[in-house]
Amino acid sequence: QEISDFQSLFAETADRNEIVVTFLAILELGRLQKIRVLQHVTYGTIYVVLRDRVTLETIQKLFDTGDSYAYTRPAEQPARA
Repeated sequence: QEISDFQSLFAETADRNEIVVTFLAILELGRLQKIRVLQHVTYGTIYVVLRDRVTLETIQKLFDTGDSYAYTRPAEQPARA
């Protein structure tokens, strides 16, 4: 899978400890530059991508399909004269 969202890493019955430990592991993998952690809006979905699989196409796919409930592209501002 190219992109995984944070929530899909857990079973429906995950407890708080499991979520916290996994989140810390993701932060550590990001620090070690093994993965990229992407979130394009505050409180939006957190995405995890293997670092060697990140491309502009992958990121564009994320912006085009992810967080449709929380993310809207800003309207283009008219050029100022």
